[in-house]
Amino acid sequence: MIDFAKLRQEIPIANILIWKGYKFTRSGKTLRAQCQLCNHKSKRAFVVTPDKGLWFCFNCREGGDGIEYVALVERISKVDAAHLIRNHFKGP
Repeated sequence: MIDFAKLRQEIPIANILIWKGYKFTRSGKTLRAQCQLCNHKSKRAFVVTPDKGLWFCFNCREGGDGIEYVALVERISKVDAAHLIRNHFKGP
């Protein structure tokens, strides 16, 4: 069984999203990028708040944590996404 809270603490959301292909620009305490979910052209639509471990796209109105992002893009359950993240960053 995976401890979601522990995984969120151990692996920063920015690392997960960089693994998934994001390239960020810093804007104060947030990171911004073009949303890969909706392919909106604005490089400011997708916002990550590392301190909170959350992301949100102002165009497609989707948001969540890193586990939810991986689940969404891979079309898998949150449990499977957590396993995928853990295996990628920590090994089996």
